[in-house]
Amino acid sequence: MADNELDIRHSHDSTPSPRAPSSLGRDTYRRASLALRADVTWQLLDHKDAASLAHARQATAEICRQDPRATLEHDLDWGLGNAADGSVDLSVWLCRCGEEIVGYAPLIVAPSRLRPSIGERAITSWRVLRHTLVGCPLFKTAVRDREGPLTMGFLEAISRSMPDRGVIFLLGGRADSTLFELLVEHRRSLAFSIAGYGPAYQRRLIDLPSSFDDYVASLGKKTRRNLRSYERKLKQAAEKEIRIVSYTQREEVAPFLDAAIPLSQKTYQWTDIGIGLHDRTGLARQLRVAAERGWMHCYILFHGDAPIAFQVGYRYGDCYFAHDTGYDPSWAAYWPGNYMDMAIVRDQIEQHPDIRWVDFLYGDTFNKQRFSNVSRLERNFYLLPRTARGLGIYGSLRSASIVSEVTGQALDRFGLKETLRRVLRKS
Repeated sequence: MADNELDIRHSHDSTPSPRAPSSLGRDTYRRASLALRADVTWQLLDHKDAASLAHARQATAEICRQDPRATLEHDLDWGLGNAADGSVDLSVWLCRCGEEIVGYAPLIVAPSRLRPSIGERAITSWRVLRHTLVGCPLFKTAVRDREGPLTMGFLEAISRSMPDRGVIFLLGGRADSTLFELLVEHRRSLAFSIAGYGPAYQRRLIDLPSSFDDYVASLGKKTRRNLRSYERKLKQAAEKEIRIVSYTQREEVAPFLDAAIPLSQKTYQWTDIGIGLHDRTGLARQLRVAAERGWMHCYILFHGDAPIAFQVGYRYGDCYFAHDTGYDPSWAAYWPGNYMDMAIVRDQIEQHPDIRWVDFLYGDTFNKQRFSNVSRLERNFYLLPRTARGLGIYGSLRSASIVSEVTGQALDRFGLKETLRRVLRKS
């Protein structure tokens, strides 16, 4: 499906938006944006000014409490903590109604390279200053019925301040937000060219019941049977105790990374796709920020004293966010990742009754599908300034997307996709 033909239908099990914004309408969204300007402005926070920062901390914390779409990446302290060493910058946009802050959009800013690719082969490379926004801007409950014009105001304000080589990357753009609607339905009238990055996907979550037994009972019959089989085979193969250890404190950051990073280096994510726990310094900084605020919650699965699986995780609000995970491939036949997933769900239900959700984050996989019980539609987007350079990047992204889609369909038809992937990796 082409980028401008995005199917935004929800799957049958999609999570309903707590208060989904009303449709803007093709003929009214621009007038709504113009009407907004009389009483509301979007401004960049000067986080070097102590008084402004203190006011923003209080206001954005309240916005995160009121807007159920808030994630860890929206928290101002999280963003400031990760930007403290200067490796990235934080661009914080505040929506003000008079003196009151009613909306908020934090963006992580970092130099990067955008490489439009066909399959796994990059066709070109663009140096960019990427401004990453997660999900959507957040708003106080009292102004959620004005999310349409407020979001338009945000896009117009940020387009006027975009630096040279600046682009916006929307990570996990939520289909229950006005921002998503604008990018899909009104893209031709925006100040940016909009390029979908990858296909739309269902983000999978677990709405946790009151007991672990109730959760297991809610899974499919085949899934329950497989889980029992995996657990039995794992324990039969083990010569020592199988145990899971959680890491939540600042002083536990180094021991966790000492165990997790060597495991990550063995995984296909590290060897085949170049992702995993590569940046120990950056990850250690993030985990320390999280631990100091009670958010860090990582796990290692041990066979005796030998780590065989890990998960980087965070608890924020009423949700546990499952980030990077991996396991020792020599244990692959015993599905240690599945065993660890179930141990983590049990731990969250039994030891942390304030946690209502487990969030499997971006993208979709078979395991996420069978272990989740709700989902919502998301997609990643690039927002590119309507400059000569921005239009060049947009053209290369669109061309690569179209060629990849057509080629993928042809290779699928003849069963040649995996063969081509192996050839490209070797070349």
